[in-house]
Amino acid sequence: SGDGGVAISSQLNSPRGICIDINGNIYISDYSNNAIRKITPDGIINTIAGNGVAGFFGDGNNAINSQLNGPRGITIDSQGNIIFADGNNYRIRKIDTNNLISTIAGSGLNYTFGNDGSALLAGFVAPYGIAIYNNNIYISDTNGNCVRKINELGIISNIPFGNGSPSGLTFDSVGNLFVGELTGQIFKVDNSGNSSLVI
Repeated sequence: SGDGGVAISSQLNSPRGICIDINGNIYISDYSNNAIRKITPDGIINTIAGNGVAGFFGDGNNAINSQLNGPRGITIDSQGNIIFADGNNYRIRKIDTNNLISTIAGSGLNYTFGNDGSALLAGFVAPYGIAIYNNNIYISDTNGNCVRKINELGIISNIPFGNGSPSGLTFDSVGNLFVGELTGQIFKVDNSGNSSLVI
């Protein structure tokens, strides 16, 4: 509840991901409400994607009329597009600056495959965390025990990183990738692809 009002009075249901754009807008993946919510700098909340019904629908149309299924990690690219893991649809989806939604990775099949081919034809088990660096998109496929990379040409590959069960992802200012694992560890992957334990 709460769309159109102050965010502090709204209701969320298992929010899983959060990011902030250059204008100070906060975006939340509202997992169990199957929605993406936006909080403006003046504290007003609205739904920008997902009609609240779990499913897969709406590509090519306004995101507010789409169906999502358990959105998780969320980030914003350099053009202002919102990229998020539509977890239970086993897809990565994009909301562009005109609020049109599309799928950029994932065939909807629930197993890990497709490396070195088109990301649209690939499979995920449980896409969760998302981060972007140098226009490449990185996804933690938690139950698939891998980190995937989508390059600017839309080709997907695996990134060696640690022991398995990756969750949160982020980059530092020089391009080192940090991977939080459900095992209780954090790994760093440097620019040369070398992985090391941080914590």
